[in-house]
Amino acid sequence: MAHLMIDLFAGCGGLSTGLEQAGFIPWFVNEIEPNFCNTYRRNHPQLSDEHFYVGDIKELNKHIEEYRHLLKDITLVCGGPPCQGFSMANRQRIIDDPRNNLYKAYLTFLKEVRPLFFVMENVRGMRNKIDEIQQDFAEYLGEEYQYSFAILNAQDYGVPQNRERVFCISELNGENKFEFPKSRELKLKLYDILEKNVDSKYYLKNNQVMDTPIEQEYSYCLDSNYWKGTTLHSFLEKHRRQLVTDKINESGQYIPRRLTPKETWRLMGVNEEDIEKASFLICQTSLYK
Repeated sequence: MAHLMIDLFAGCGGLSTGLEQAGFIPWFVNEIEPNFCNTYRRNHPQLSDEHFYVGDIKELNKHIEEYRHLLKDITLVCGGPPCQGFSMANRQRIIDDPRNNLYKAYLTFLKEVRPLFFVMENVRGMRNKIDEIQQDFAEYLGEEYQYSFAILNAQDYGVPQNRERVFCISELNGENKFEFPKSRELKLKLYDILEKNVDSKYYLKNNQVMDTPIEQEYSYCLDSNYWKGTTLHSFLEKHRRQLVTDKINESGQYIPRRLTPKETWRLMGVNEEDIEKASFLICQTSLYK
């Protein structure tokens, strides 16, 4: 039996790559950014155009009947809806927060498809709202799903990035909680994925140098604005836009640089072949996103 998967907020296919490796088959894909969807298409030539909805998931929900023939017998729906309202300081219900309209659209889609399993991944702040989220699930999906939540860090599973995310794995008519995999020793380090002979444009200017090198065992989490660049001060203060030191000036000081687009993709666990495919379709700035 084929385990068909629907990939929502798909991007270039980062989240679903691991699910494919586990045996799930991409069947229907939704992504609002055309360039990202083109990369997904290139990596999945077996999928015809009708298996892609390029646009807002809210519009997809309005026209769901047109795709109903593709949404039957689905084993898994996965997605990480962007949600700015997952915060302890946010006192209103997250389902009512207009910033979380994509989260609401995700629940609407699940209600229509009712897969055997669904996976929702999001920022650590989602953990603060688990009780509310379970109430929302019950409101939209009824009481038939068994929910399991965990905070997982990428560096505990073989990827040299300090990236914490909340995962919810839900099973229709499930009897037992999902057992999340145990962490393992990190063998691949940040310095293992760095390129050689990096272009000078990635190095910081204006005499931003260091007397000691930056720790390069693992990366701090990269935010979506990494493509805008960073400063030495902001990195040392916030530990967000990762810098590395692989070059020394004539005075013996280390010159920091930001990661290249290829290095950021390696940090997400993407293989070299898929990185090359994406590089042909997406400009260097967009590769950061």
